[in-house]
Amino acid sequence: MSKIQSHISNCFIPFCELQDVMHQGFVAWAEKEYKEKKKKDIINNDMDIIKNDFETIKDERGEIRKIAQNVDVLQIVSLKGSRRASHYHKTSSHLCVLLSGSMTYYEKPSNQSIRPTKIKIEPGYYFYTGPQIDHLMVFEADSIFDCYSYGSRNKEDYENDLVRIPYDLEEIYNNWKD
Repeated sequence: MSKIQSHISNCFIPFCELQDVMHQGFVAWAEKEYKEKKKKDIINNDMDIIKNDFETIKDERGEIRKIAQNVDVLQIVSLKGSRRASHYHKTSSHLCVLLSGSMTYYEKPSNQSIRPTKIKIEPGYYFYTGPQIDHLMVFEADSIFDCYSYGSRNKEDYENDLVRIPYDLEEIYNNWKD
């Protein structure tokens, strides 16, 4: 298995295939967005340069940076020892890529009493979390990852789609008896 790979519901797919799918989706979105802006005469020169002055959300775990407008792409900075997620999404999903650091990712189908899958994520790895998948990220080092969300990530929509789980996936994994 190459260093750059993708995890999709316990299946790894070649990065080049994933990259093609992501690129096709992005190009379709960008073309549609450009045509809409051109129609409204928002774009009137050959190149738009946009300063990234979007809101950054900070807490004791690190920070989340929105890195694109009108696209739900986030850059998430996580400090060593922090934990993120511990929830599932009702309908949305996300594709993430770890840029630096290291994490352990746990997942299992929601509402199923099975041992979670545990995956060590290294820089360059892509991993996908579909709807109705409990997931937890535990960071072994200061880390940065990008998150491409399929479903709105504005605060209200995100909270309405999110279900926090009342149990610890890492603990279930560590204490599971076959």
